[in-house]
Amino acid sequence: LIGRQRPGHFRGMATVVTKLFNIVQPDVAVFGEKDWQQLAVIRTMVRDLDMPVEILAVATQREADGLAMSSRNARLTPADRAAAPVIFRALRAAEARTAAGESLAALAAGLRADLAAEPRAGEITVDLRDAESLAPVTGRPLRPVVALVTVRFGSVLLIDQHVIRPPEAP
Repeated sequence: LIGRQRPGHFRGMATVVTKLFNIVQPDVAVFGEKDWQQLAVIRTMVRDLDMPVEILAVATQREADGLAMSSRNARLTPADRAAAPVIFRALRAAEARTAAGESLAALAAGLRADLAAEPRAGEITVDLRDAESLAPVTGRPLRPVVALVTVRFGSVLLIDQHVIRPPEAP
């Protein structure tokens, strides 16, 4: 997943959060859904280490045009900033395809195609995973899946995610 582009990030993040939790001993900690994989790592770490901390997730905050808010957005050129909302449009289109009954393979291909249609979009990764465990999934989605997307605009790597709930999912 995103760890391919950020070697050592999750190990370091988990170490820092563990130390912080041990020092502060919070009852509750709040993390954003924007970095879904980081949220999943923290939830797993808390569960595996029997930490008495409730992890709450906060929805991704978005600009008016749908781009996920991030300090990285300030590093985008004006042209790249104008192009970047393609990420959220592609994620929303994937959600619509799910409602139409498309397979996960078709969803991933559609996401890649929608993103690649933007000429300013560089390196693109798309992963569709079980929303809770991040386990690989195939076939038609029967449970919520998370679409994890990274797109490079110039030198800036943007990440975004969207949980897709099939109509029959719990």
